[in-house]
Amino acid sequence: MKDVFPDKGKCAQILLNSIGESNYNILAALIVPKAPNELPYDDLFKVLENHLAPKRSCLVSQHYFLSTYQKQDSSISDYVADLRRDIAECEFTVACECSKNVSVADIF
Repeated sequence: MKDVFPDKGKCAQILLNSIGESNYNILAALIVPKAPNELPYDDLFKVLENHLAPKRSCLVSQHYFLSTYQKQDSSISDYVADLRRDIAECEFTVACECSKNVSVADIF
């Protein structure tokens, strides 16, 4: 619906009429005490998106990344693609002072 209709009220009506009865009931339960027709389109979309496609936990993403190994039949480019896919939501933070000499051996 993005950029299709400039009128967000019309977008909200179309969304509510097109999601079906079961999703409408779920949406109504998620936004109680308000009614679905009281919220703007952006809020409705955000509530549905968070419920139907929740963001994966940072810790789970880190686990998947650290558990990724190259398979015997996979090329290095496939392995790197898998690593990039798994690190996308990891939110690793590094506080490194560049003047310090850091060795991988020091970590382990």
